[in-house]
Amino acid sequence: MIHFLLTPDKAATRRLRRVVATQHPGLGVIVGTWPELLSLATKNYLLPPRQDNWQPLLETSISALPDAFWSASLAAAPTEVPSIASVVGRQLVQLLEAVGPSGNLGQLPQSDLPGRTLRYLSDLLRLHTAMGNLLPVELATIKSLLNLPETALLRPIQVYHHPEHPWLNRWQQALIDRLKQDAHTEDPALADLLHTTCVEQPTAPDTTTLGYLQRYLFTSATEPVQQDSSVQWLAVRDYLQEIEVAAGIIQTALDDNPDLTTADIALLLPNDQNYHSAVVSVFSQAGIPLSGLDAAVPVRDLGSEAVYHLLLSLDKPAPIMALASLLTSPLMPWDKATGHQLALKVINNVFKLEAPEGFMEQGKAMLDLFRERAATLADLKRRLKRFPALLNKDDIYKDSLNRVQSLCTSLLTFLETYQQQEIPWLGLKALATPRLVPGQKQNECTLQGVAVFHEGEEPWRQVKCLFVLGCSDGHYPAGLSAGSLFIDAELEALNTQHGLSLETAAERNARQRQQIRRQLCSAGQSVTFLLPRRDPQGKPLSPSASVTFAEALLADPNKMICELDSVAGRQAAFGLPLVTDAEAAPPRCPEPVDLRFDKNLLELGKREDGSLKPESPSRLEKLMVSPLAWLFERLGVESRDWAPEDLDVMSKGTLAHEVFEKLFAPGIPLPDSSQIEELVPVLFDEIITSTMPFLKRSEWKVERKHLQQEILKAALQWREILHQTEAKPIAVEIGLKGDFEGIPIHGNADLLLELPDSRLYVVDYKKSGSNDRRLRMKTGYDHQAELYRTMIKTGGLKEPDKAPEGLADKLTDIRENGEIGTMYYLLNDQTALADTTGWLSGSIGNLEEMQANVSVNAMNLIKERFAQIRQGVVELNTTADEKEFKNKRGISAYALKGNSLVAMWLNVKLED
Repeated sequence: MIHFLLTPDKAATRRLRRVVATQHPGLGVIVGTWPELLSLATKNYLLPPRQDNWQPLLETSISALPDAFWSASLAAAPTEVPSIASVVGRQLVQLLEAVGPSGNLGQLPQSDLPGRTLRYLSDLLRLHTAMGNLLPVELATIKSLLNLPETALLRPIQVYHHPEHPWLNRWQQALIDRLKQDAHTEDPALADLLHTTCVEQPTAPDTTTLGYLQRYLFTSATEPVQQDSSVQWLAVRDYLQEIEVAAGIIQTALDDNPDLTTADIALLLPNDQNYHSAVVSVFSQAGIPLSGLDAAVPVRDLGSEAVYHLLLSLDKPAPIMALASLLTSPLMPWDKATGHQLALKVINNVFKLEAPEGFMEQGKAMLDLFRERAATLADLKRRLKRFPALLNKDDIYKDSLNRVQSLCTSLLTFLETYQQQEIPWLGLKALATPRLVPGQKQNECTLQGVAVFHEGEEPWRQVKCLFVLGCSDGHYPAGLSAGSLFIDAELEALNTQHGLSLETAAERNARQRQQIRRQLCSAGQSVTFLLPRRDPQGKPLSPSASVTFAEALLADPNKMICELDSVAGRQAAFGLPLVTDAEAAPPRCPEPVDLRFDKNLLELGKREDGSLKPESPSRLEKLMVSPLAWLFERLGVESRDWAPEDLDVMSKGTLAHEVFEKLFAPGIPLPDSSQIEELVPVLFDEIITSTMPFLKRSEWKVERKHLQQEILKAALQWREILHQTEAKPIAVEIGLKGDFEGIPIHGNADLLLELPDSRLYVVDYKKSGSNDRRLRMKTGYDHQAELYRTMIKTGGLKEPDKAPEGLADKLTDIRENGEIGTMYYLLNDQTALADTTGWLSGSIGNLEEMQANVSVNAMNLIKERFAQIRQGVVELNTTADEKEFKNKRGISAYALKGNSLVAMWLNVKLED
């Protein structure tokens, strides 16, 4: 015969096994939980095999049943069938459990209950009927065991169960009754052992506050007591400080009391993964061993992530971060550095996914797999079949690879049953959505080490000191979950009218309170409760209900909680290690001092032939604003942040530039207004498809339309300016090079405009307004005008062989016989600003000639910077520079914002 002692959870099992092993050892004695008992019963009776069809039949029936209370949810989220089925199925199972093996579910809708309740009951009954009155696998197994004849018994099982510990539904109780009936005899000694471990047994003297809590917490005791050192409540900042404070008190207690060991101490942790991870980290650093943490920290499901990101990447336009995540997945058939480089190109809006030189064929095949959109169901199926075979086959990723194979098979099965031609992207993504999976358990139960108890579980060891962490609202007792469609009044009515055993929220809460008292009874000397005042996001937290009930038992509840962020609170706490007073010292701050090096900084990063690296107008603007930012860029010391797609100013400018390049290109007639209105939407669509495909997604519709209208408005005005000035485009996005102060310079001009009388405008489109640019030109701080003029005069075309035919000769002629000017076209307010004088008629709308030397101060500043960095001197910025450049020179000091290291080294300058 088997003697089975039934326990509510694995922690209680652990404790009772130790008691049985020391007080009543013997053969055939098993201690375990309900799942273990059910498994044992199926092995000791001649039970025919069963097939579990509950979940698939439940999902099918829920989808097919019309006019049910879940129909609206299903219509709104057709891909969420498994989730909806889980909620509805759980309620159906609760009703079946409450009816019991001899009950009749069909009688429930006949109850004298409100209409809402009757509708829910009627729909659940219709669902069960549609399922052929199928039972979930556990109830079906119990039913089979109950219906077996005595001759099917292989070995009797005597079950020992203490009432309400654990709480059993009618099916479970019926099976236990059957097992007891077949076993006939029981061992009274085992029954006594089970009873002693299940009953609340206060371990602290009743003269102490702890003893009083163990006996009367959550009751209406009328005689408050004075708080003593056996209990304390410490309020701290957050969960991490809770754990650090507990570790500090434990270290101090172990040092001060030689008779105290780690086995005499326990932690009670709430159901919050943050605590489990932090306890491991903090106690490891503190050198305090743990016993029974028994928590598997969730880990990433790399397999699901890879398949999910593959689906996102195949459903073009793909989100940038999804594509980058797929490229950097450790399951990809390339190394980490290669994946990072490929992803960096995607982050920079380069979607060609070109294989690096010397790339393996497996890697090339993988890039080919998700470079283009999956256009048809057949194409998608082919790629899903191919994907697992191309992944990294390292043994450390064996589980993840199996997950990929399993998930791809599930997706293919789903597609085989799909009747329509369009790819069901939403359904596929819902099936492949990544979830955290349990990792390996971090800690085993040992004799030595601080014991770890868990909220909702029985204590498994008797200790002297207990630390209860996470005493905030929703813990001790745990918050009520939305596990029932019915309120307590409806459940009580069903229980009363039909004799059911549906557990109400109040009954569940009462059981949780009893368990908390049993957890407190595990400590014989002291309990320390720790209250976090804020959650990990900094939001305020309310105390646990147990704290409120404890206050009612104390004579002076106002002094109950010690706030450790106050001196008085720290002094009132027991056993808290306090650091010795130290003189406050200001944090170490950088001391900004101009940098001096023993070399010409312009020689950094020379080309392979030894020539100096050329400077561009944008880099020289950075040099003007911040030599330190220029140096960091020269050295490659810049952050390369990954972020989701964003339609920022730079992106808008890029799109507008490309539309203008195609609309006002050389060699084609100037389009009229109607042609521009037709061409802009077409060109804009082509360009976002090739450069920023994320804008084609529905969530960007408003921004896309708004930007298109801005570009159209600017194009119409630019067309009028070109028409009235008789200017002719001769090159777009053309590379120029030259020499300034002995330093090679280069840059790309957006447009070259030829005017009559051998005059040339170098045009720069700006996706901004004209106010700052006008101020900049008036104050002489526009460097681009003179730099482009200098490039044409001292050099010319950067790549003559790629330039339009005859352009080099034309530039030579203008350089020798003509004039060169610069024009900015500010797209936001459709204004053109030129650095020339008397070239244009004064009647041209929205076009201004500044009639001043717009670059004189900028060029002098660049010369000054060149002189400094040739001497190795880097002048640091001040806190006033950003406002100075903006308000007095019209320059937005992006160089001071783009690198956090620059901001760290600002000299403080008091404003006038």
